[in-house]
Amino acid sequence: MYSVTHAVEVQAARTKVWRRLADLEDGWNPVFSSSRMVGSPPRGVGARRESRLAGEDGHLHERVVEWEDGRWMTTEVTDTSLPIASAKMVLGVEPCGESSTTVVFVLEYEPRRDALSRFGGVLVLRARLCKLVHRMADGLKRAVEEASAPSALAGRPLPLAK
Repeated sequence: MYSVTHAVEVQAARTKVWRRLADLEDGWNPVFSSSRMVGSPPRGVGARRESRLAGEDGHLHERVVEWEDGRWMTTEVTDTSLPIASAKMVLGVEPCGESSTTVVFVLEYEPRRDALSRFGGVLVLRARLCKLVHRMADGLKRAVEEASAPSALAGRPLPLAK
């Protein structure tokens, strides 16, 4: 089993970060061009999501297999066009002060046998998966921080119409 781990600090309270992360259809993830929930429940253990991969004709289907509300979740890949035989992703949030949160992404995966020859080997696959995890982290950070940013007009009087 191989793994990719990445952490990012988000300038927002843990509850705000978790709210975005836990909404599996939210659209914050730039790795996916679209996502939809399949069946029920919509969140927590048993939730299932089908996603299209952005920038390529591919897909990723996953289900939540572990969930501690407000803290972390583990998703398991059930079907994908990526050259992996199996994969699990742990997404966790930890407060880092009053208004900052550390988000940890841990992807554990097993390459498909053909990935070793057809897709440039284990190192090329790892590099590709590292980029995907970093894009996910950057997308979550951007989505949460932009939503938390004060409006440029906050505190200013609105102009009166003439």
